[in-house]
Amino acid sequence: MTGHIVGMVGKARYDFGNAQYSYGEVESALAIVFGAKRLAEKARLRAHIKHLQRLNLVGGAGKGARVAYSLGQASQWLLALLAAEIGVNQSVIVQTIKKAWPQLLQRWFERALDDDATKTGNPVWLTLRPETMSGWAEQGSVKWIGFLRWKDERSKQLPYTLLTKAVEEEDEWLCARNLTRVMLKFTTALESEGN
Repeated sequence: MTGHIVGMVGKARYDFGNAQYSYGEVESALAIVFGAKRLAEKARLRAHIKHLQRLNLVGGAGKGARVAYSLGQASQWLLALLAAEIGVNQSVIVQTIKKAWPQLLQRWFERALDDDATKTGNPVWLTLRPETMSGWAEQGSVKWIGFLRWKDERSKQLPYTLLTKAVEEEDEWLCARNLTRVMLKFTTALESEGN
């Protein structure tokens, strides 16, 4: 079931499959998330989004055509831009997102906005293992993309164990970002742009 995934936060519903946002609403919400306030910053953000569209990540309909985007589609751009912040090549992250999106959406993006994440202080964290310099031959790569709950009932030490293994044993990068916080900011901005 990848079409219409609905997450719940209290009484609010997040429908990831219903195309309901204009390009301008999504762009404005992304500008809020990434702190693009000045005209030049917004222009750079727009250029990144257009490049993602040219790479066929949530494509557009062409000049002048109105297209509505779903929260799921907008979240793909959000994820690609988060990866770009740490230097991951956009073509690499687009390939990664396209390959893993159904699982990412079903398993983690909807969970980033559930009651456990938002009300009980157990956020979902996005984790990436980029190879930005050592993967130079491939123009940077994403060795691994994943998510974790801060407090996992199965293993109370999961975040510590994961970080320890990545840093001490494997001597690799592990980048983490609080996806729940980012998604709450993003969905709030989308809703305010849409009203």
